[in-house]
Amino acid sequence: MQNYVVFHLHSDLSNGVTNIDSVTKYEQYIKYAQSLGMKAIGFSEHGSIFEHIKKRQLCESFGIKYIHGEEFYLTETLSEKLKDNYHIVIMAKNYQGYLELNRL
Repeated sequence: MQNYVVFHLHSDLSNGVTNIDSVTKYEQYIKYAQSLGMKAIGFSEHGSIFEHIKKRQLCESFGIKYIHGEEFYLTETLSEKLKDNYHIVIMAKNYQGYLELNRL
């Protein structure tokens, strides 16, 4: 598992924004990732970056790289209420990406 990195991961923090995708606390994911010897983990909560600083700090305390991400929804039009939204995960490559993602 040392070369495996999860990029699209929801914790229970995604539940406040959309339907329930996870009931697991991010602390549990991070501890489990460390037990497997994983070097990095990426969270992509639904439409939010809830507790991203705490996630990063906990990852660092376990020797795991935190990858900053978020799941967004794209739609073809804003003029009509159509159920045509598409999901896209955006991950920050560097600090500039981190700032841009937070702005979005």
